[in-house]
Amino acid sequence: MKKGFTLIELLVVIAIIAILAGMLLPALGQVKERGKAVTCLNNLKNIGVAAVMYQGDYKGYMPSTNNGYLSWSCHESCKYKTMCPFIQFLHLYIPYDLVWRNDVNGYTFRPGHIAQCPSDTPRNNKYVTHNWSYGQNAFCDWRVATNTQMMRPERMHHPAQYFWTTEIWYSAADGQDLNFSNYVYPFKSNANYASKHIDFRHNNTVNVLFMDSHVESFKQDQLLGTGEKYILSQKP
Repeated sequence: MKKGFTLIELLVVIAIIAILAGMLLPALGQVKERGKAVTCLNNLKNIGVAAVMYQGDYKGYMPSTNNGYLSWSCHESCKYKTMCPFIQFLHLYIPYDLVWRNDVNGYTFRPGHIAQCPSDTPRNNKYVTHNWSYGQNAFCDWRVATNTQMMRPERMHHPAQYFWTTEIWYSAADGQDLNFSNYVYPFKSNANYASKHIDFRHNNTVNVLFMDSHVESFKQDQLLGTGEKYILSQKP
């Protein structure tokens, strides 16, 4: 006569499986997030490559920070062409592949575009669209009187030290907030946390593209109060 499992034995087995699943799922989630972080890191590397090509076409200058979708005359001697702001420059070197979205009444990138971090999803009503995931150092703006002599990376003393582009959140679909400075959290540690621009999406880690086009990852506590170290002021 074959003996089957008792109800108690089945319940014990189910409980063990549930405990093991509870232990494994967070670990699997972290592994999945690490994969997204690697994709994001590669996105920034590709943006860095596009920026190097842009510099070659525009006398070594970086794309300027945003003002909606405006363009302006080239800086200094390269007045033979119009320069593009950060939100537009990628289309010169990488296909935009835009799609229309009725919910925002505008065009956004297809999923998987390098302008989108795979971990950049609507959270806490901070995002209007899953569009641009990255923002630029506000120093790169010669439309502002104090920044009219923005230095080319090749003329900076330590371009490998300063942030150019990193992961941010923004509240406007038109991308006019796609910049950060040393006055925002966490670079100014006592700034209003609720208005932070830097987004630590990857297990409390953020990816950063530097002025020399190399990429690194930072934990939140590594950046607290480091504005003067990583963010260009008027005298780099």
